[in-house]
Amino acid sequence: MEATGRNRRAGRKEIRYPYKDKRFFPLMWPAQAMGLEEKRIILPMGRDRSSLVLPRPAWLSRKSACKVVWNGLHNELHVTLVESTTDPNSQGITERCATVDFGQIHHAAVVTNNGNALVVSGRGMRTIKRLHSKHLGEIQKKRS
Repeated sequence: MEATGRNRRAGRKEIRYPYKDKRFFPLMWPAQAMGLEEKRIILPMGRDRSSLVLPRPAWLSRKSACKVVWNGLHNELHVTLVESTTDPNSQGITERCATVDFGQIHHAAVVTNNGNALVVSGRGMRTIKRLHSKHLGEIQKKRS
């Protein structure tokens, strides 16, 4: 039996169970909701609210599902892409998918369904940021 159930049955109402309210929710749009124009992406926000208008990257050629996610510092647009190509060696259309995992030490780890992988290391940038913070701390210490 769980501790939660035991405490409730015992009438212990003063105990507050851990919970955390979400402060940020990712906003999601299916491919059919995305509006594509020549130089911009239009994401509708619903009735009586203005749409999000973002610059369109050159690599985005057709509508696709996307979401706006808060990463702790700023908002990011995550776009789901499905690329279909005709391989001359195969009989028909093959689909290639890639999954990207964003991290802190390694900025991105990319894996495709045909076994190719790529890791973009961010250690160099991390050391520069750490050294910058260290120098700022020394300057602040000398100023006080």
